[in-house]
Amino acid sequence: MNVQVQRVETAAEKQIAEEFAARKDALVGGKALVEAREAAFSRFSAIGLPHRRIEEWKYTDIRTRLREVPQAGETQVSLPGAQDGVSVQSLADALSADGEKIAARVSERFKGFESPLLDLNEAFASAGAVVDVAAGANVAEPVRVEVANPADKRSDSIALYTVGEGAEVTIIEKTGSAGEGAFGGHVSHIDVAKGAKVTFIRHVDAGAQGVHSGGLAVTADAGTKVDTLLIVSSGELVRTDIGFRFTGEDSVANIRGLHLAGSTRHVDTTMFVDHAVPNCVSRELFKSVLDDKARSVFQGKILVRQIAQKTDGKMMSQALMLSDDAESDSKPELEIYADDVQCGHGSTTGRVDDNLLFYLMARGIPKREATRMLVSAFANEVFDDLDEAIAEEFSAVAEEWLERHLAE
Repeated sequence: MNVQVQRVETAAEKQIAEEFAARKDALVGGKALVEAREAAFSRFSAIGLPHRRIEEWKYTDIRTRLREVPQAGETQVSLPGAQDGVSVQSLADALSADGEKIAARVSERFKGFESPLLDLNEAFASAGAVVDVAAGANVAEPVRVEVANPADKRSDSIALYTVGEGAEVTIIEKTGSAGEGAFGGHVSHIDVAKGAKVTFIRHVDAGAQGVHSGGLAVTADAGTKVDTLLIVSSGELVRTDIGFRFTGEDSVANIRGLHLAGSTRHVDTTMFVDHAVPNCVSRELFKSVLDDKARSVFQGKILVRQIAQKTDGKMMSQALMLSDDAESDSKPELEIYADDVQCGHGSTTGRVDDNLLFYLMARGIPKREATRMLVSAFANEVFDDLDEAIAEEFSAVAEEWLERHLAE
C-alpha cells in the first residue's frame, strides 16, 4: 500500500497563497503574464518556504525562522541615468512593450539553479529594471540600480541586463530597505555576449532587522570576462543564490563575495558554476568577517561537464572570527565528468593571527588599530582587480563596518 504524505502549509505560506490569488491579475504585465506567474507560484507551492530537510537549505531554515511574513508591498527601483550605448526601461514599461519576451527571459533557468524563493520572486515581482548595453559600447560610468524595499512589507523586484558583443560595462546594484522589518527579494539576470567584459557588484544593506532573498543568474558566451562581487553589510537574514553558466569557450569568471555580520545576523550564499563548454576559467573567492553570534554559510558547487575539457576552476571560502560565539559553515563541492581539467577547492576558518598581531603591536601600533589593519587586509582581497575608484568605494563599506564593530 502506498501512503501519500501531504505537505502541511504553515500560516505564512497560507498568507502568501491568499495574497497571490488576490493580486496576480493586478501585478505588472497583467493577464498576459498570469500564466507565467502561476507556473512560478506552483513550483513554489510544491515545496513552500524552504527548510533544513532540503539539502541546499540545510543551514538556512526559512520556514522555521519565518513563522509569519509581512504583507505584500511595492519595491522602489531607481533607474540609472542615460549614457551612450545604454538603453534603460522600468520592468513595467518593458512588459508593456513586449511582455512575452520579458516573461521568457525572467523564467529562464538552468539545471542546478532552482530555488523556491526565486520562484516566489518571479510570481510576485512588481518592479525592476531592464538594461541593454549595445554591442561594442564602452560605457564610461558605472550603471547604477538602487532597490529600496518598504518597511514592514514583503516585496520583490527583477533586473534584466543584456550586454552586447564586445561591449564593456560596470554594473552596480544596491539593495536596501526604506525602513526596518522589510522582506525584500531581488533577482538579476545577466546575459553576456561574445567578447564582452562585465563587472557586476551587488551591495546588500538590508537593515538590522531586514530579510533579503537575492538571486544572480549569469550566462557568459565565448571570449568573455565577467567579474562579480557580492557584499553583504547588514540584514538579519540574507540568502543569495548565484548561478553562473559558461555557454562559450575561452571565457573567464571571477566570482567573489564578502559577508560582514555581527549580532545574530545570518548570511548565506549558495553558488552553482556550470562549466558547460571547454577551455574556460573560473575563480571563486568568498570571505566572511563575523562578530558576536553571527553565522555565515557558503555552499559552492562547480560542475564540469564531460565536454568541458581544459577547464580550470578553483574555489575558496575563508572566514575570520572576531568572537568565540560566531559560526561559519562551508560546503564546497566539485562534480567533474571531464578528464583533462585543473580543479580544486578549499576552506579555512580562524581568528586573527596572534603572531601577526604581536608583530604589529611590538612596533608601537595599538591593539585595536593592529587588529583593524589585519582584518582589513583579509577583507580587501575581494576588491583586487577592480577599478581603483570602485575598490575604494566598497572598501569604505567594509572599513565603516569594521570601525563600528571594533569600537563595541
